[in-house]
Amino acid sequence: SLMELGGGTTTELAKSLFPCIDEYKLKKDENKIRYRLNRMLKKDLLERNSYNYKVNVERVFLTDAVLQLGIGVDVSMGMILVIYPEGEELLMRQISFEEIHKNSNQIFGERINKKD
Repeated sequence: SLMELGGGTTTELAKSLFPCIDEYKLKKDENKIRYRLNRMLKKDLLERNSYNYKVNVERVFLTDAVLQLGIGVDVSMGMILVIYPEGEELLMRQISFEEIHKNSNQIFGERINKKD
């Protein structure tokens, strides 16, 4: 979501990620987000300009992964999210955009149903 926003306040991010039930809950969610963003800033995964946060593309990026077999065949592995925190190990995770979309609909669907 942060990559899609391209920048914004933590309040905007909290409103976009969590359905707003009341001001107390929104403030609590915003504080959680601010804490996590600050941890990411310390690891040089994000850049900050005033209230705007931007992903550091040198340390967080999506790339096409290819498995090279010894028989001269390349097999596409899909998209891989690569995260390289300052002073820590390189992290990689395979990303399926269809799966993300399905999971986000399921999560938000459950939250909407709980409100009723």
